[in-house]
Amino acid sequence: MDRLNPSLPTTPQHGNLKAAYWFLSPRQHLIEKVLCFCCSLVAFRSLALRSLLKEEGERLRRSSLSTFLWGSTIASYLTMLYYKVRSRTLQYLLQPCHMLTLLNIAAGNSDGPLFQLTTCLLYNPLLAMLFPDFSLYHSRLEVWNYWIEHGLILILPFVRVSQQKARLAPALPCLALSGILAALWHFVLLTPVSIWTASNINMVLVPHKAMNFLQKMYRPVMWAFCSWGLAPLLRSLLTLMRT
Repeated sequence: MDRLNPSLPTTPQHGNLKAAYWFLSPRQHLIEKVLCFCCSLVAFRSLALRSLLKEEGERLRRSSLSTFLWGSTIASYLTMLYYKVRSRTLQYLLQPCHMLTLLNIAAGNSDGPLFQLTTCLLYNPLLAMLFPDFSLYHSRLEVWNYWIEHGLILILPFVRVSQQKARLAPALPCLALSGILAALWHFVLLTPVSIWTASNINMVLVPHKAMNFLQKMYRPVMWAFCSWGLAPLLRSLLTLMRT
């Protein structure tokens, strides 16, 4: 893994959360990546999750509030994209919250597989709002848009469920699929991209100070906590609003 970026520092960089260095050894990164890929492949095949991706969603009844929020989400994403292009930090478009924004936009007015995934990934905007980091932000509007984007993708699934009566697929397959995709995204994709660009995308190279007590195991522990702790809890709130 160290061959991706031989110049990546081995010591902290002045407390900057976005400054990447080898908090974990290249060997541990490689082991986690291989284990994640193999376990995800086995889980995907054994749980027969492919059928969930093939389900056709139903068109939801129209809602002025939902349409407004959906349009606002598009506007917020385009604003964020403008600032990322201007600051030449396009690698941060791979942040899970920005990908969740695209999922909400692509889901449109349907409760198909994309919408079902959004219901299991709500912990991303929640944690981003609880532990914000503006170290690379240079504009007050960019900071405001940060709160707007994350607020929108957090509440939009609740609006679709409560007002548009969106269907919720069985919880376990959705949680399993979202957990697999989250693991692959973090361990298999974001890690090499972060090393190559020397960027601490979504804390995959260096933990947030709130995670320091987890030490070298912070990545698998946080994945388990988010995918099998926060995700079921937040989805259960959606279920309560649906009934």
